[in-house]
Amino acid sequence: NERCYKFMSWDEIERDLVNSDNANTPFFNVDKDGNVCHPLTCSDLGKQCGEWDDGCGSTIICGICDGGRAGLPSTWRVQCVEGKCVDYCPTWEEKGLWFLSNDSPTIMKEVAQSLETREQKYLSPIEAFKICDVACRGKTGNVPANDVTSKAFVDANLCRCGNTTKALTNITLSDFSSAHDMMTTCGDSKVFKSLRALSINDTQPICCPPIDEEKLLKGKQWKRLYS
Repeated sequence: NERCYKFMSWDEIERDLVNSDNANTPFFNVDKDGNVCHPLTCSDLGKQCGEWDDGCGSTIICGICDGGRAGLPSTWRVQCVEGKCVDYCPTWEEKGLWFLSNDSPTIMKEVAQSLETREQKYLSPIEAFKICDVACRGKTGNVPANDVTSKAFVDANLCRCGNTTKALTNITLSDFSSAHDMMTTCGDSKVFKSLRALSINDTQPICCPPIDEEKLLKGKQWKRLYS
């Protein structure tokens, strides 16, 4: 039988169920007329992570977020937000400076543009890099900052000032989102390729607490945990 050698389409499955005595088969979610419920895929739902209703009474698992897919430094983290993998900077999030609101500093709103027309209510890494670029230029006086709060990003150790990075040239918000799609390999990711050019001397967000090296060197020595 040729059916052993090819996949059946949904139309073929529905036709066979209607024309046979197997309309009540437990293997398919069918109604009294033999219509098959087509379960939604993660791609259909536009989800990259988490568990969701497939539209046919079952749960579909869309995976977990992998922090390395975007190619960001290991100090960055990723979390699942409404089915999307969101790269974020822990120190910024702790200070309430990652998710956008009407109370966000002016510099965040300007970089993120209109909050009313914006679909995602959180910063992307590319926007965090832009904020640090504006803050660092305002700090050095090369370019007047639009808002005194922009300089505060440097004063609060949220930005490391250096060379203006070229690693994120021509990178868009959708590029960061697509980097987490399971159908995208790291080698094909535009973001992953670009971030390989990121230098430690480039202006960028600081995503881990600063280390007080002097205190670390003069602090308590290691203790034996076991005798």
